[in-house]
Amino acid sequence: MIYDVVISGAGPAGAMAARVLAEAGIKVIAFDKAKLPWRKPCGGGVPEHVFSEGLLDYNEFKKNKIIDKDTKNLYLRAPSGKELVIETPGETVVDRKIFDQYLRDKATDAGAEIQDQTSVRDLIRNQDGFVSGVKIKGPGGIQEISSKILIVADGVGSKLVVKGGLRKKWLATDYAICAVALIEGYIEQPPLSDSMQIYIDENVAPNSYAWLFPMANNRANIGIGIWKKSEKRPMEFLIRLTEQPFFKKKLDETKFKIFWKSSYPIPIQGVKGRTYGDGIMGVGDAMGFVAPIIGEGIFSALLTGKLAAETAIKALEIGDYSKAVLKEYQKSWVKYGLKEGYNFQRMMRDGIVEGGNINESFNKLIDWALEDEYNKNLLGELFVSGTSLAGNIPPELIKKLGEELIPKLSSSK
Repeated sequence: MIYDVVISGAGPAGAMAARVLAEAGIKVIAFDKAKLPWRKPCGGGVPEHVFSEGLLDYNEFKKNKIIDKDTKNLYLRAPSGKELVIETPGETVVDRKIFDQYLRDKATDAGAEIQDQTSVRDLIRNQDGFVSGVKIKGPGGIQEISSKILIVADGVGSKLVVKGGLRKKWLATDYAICAVALIEGYIEQPPLSDSMQIYIDENVAPNSYAWLFPMANNRANIGIGIWKKSEKRPMEFLIRLTEQPFFKKKLDETKFKIFWKSSYPIPIQGVKGRTYGDGIMGVGDAMGFVAPIIGEGIFSALLTGKLAAETAIKALEIGDYSKAVLKEYQKSWVKYGLKEGYNFQRMMRDGIVEGGNINESFNKLIDWALEDEYNKNLLGELFVSGTSLAGNIPPELIKKLGEELIPKLSSSK
């Protein structure tokens, strides 16, 4: 079989790429190793940027009941117990099983093919070294599929981007391990029931953070991340979170239940390597398109899927699939400020985390934000604008945090 474009992975990045390509009349197929639909482990927070940048239509999502809950605030809790509620543009919370399948349905409605329970095992190259197809393994056994362009969208564990020469294997410090659960029995009232909640506490989430994202019908998405080595598994820390006195106040213990849970890795150091080559492009988590501060990756998955598809369309129009042409994909995502934004976020995160005193550092961060309304609003920008559309980080935020906050955090070590 011959396709114009083959996509490995049918999550948000792959589904978005497939939809854009199919809408342009391109013959495209996406392979996914999972039995679809499935629920990808994730916090399920969809940033406002996804809608304001035109990647998805909010009204359409609302009409089709894809949005589980709208939020309008960010809540931060320091190890000291001090709390901060910051008004933000808000995020929508989704169930990834429903959200991802809707994206795939939009792609197939546009004419894309999606084949599940099929993994892309290897690359095929032509005599010039271009990627010209893939070897797949599915219900029908091993097959070879020819293509002009391959888009790799198969997540943090992707082997294809390594085989394709786009990046090297992840180092142990390149990713965090997260645990996530969907719970029943969440009974908190506004404003917290309308807030994306973040908790920093070394005893709960070493070198990272824990979260609660409220959902409809007394449900919530909770999770924790662990960066670097720990003697405990992430799920053990997640259970520890539910046992904390401050957390128990959020629950009706007679109705509290974990009805789904999972663990998963996420890249946290920003984009690694080059995102294009001869006949190949890498998108989403596979290349590290995840915000280093809070681990948000849905926005950048959708964005890079769209941009890679648009680059592929141009390459197909001129019949040139070389890296000289596909380089336009990298140029397009760089224009969004993601590279500089990820670097800034990594600097901020490391300023808080490194030195072995994350609790004291975050206490100082919250104290700084509580000094005046301006600092509070800047901290909101750091966690909201800075976590997705990285190019929107205000210059005054970078200046003030770099000159005032980072030195203060450093003095605590």
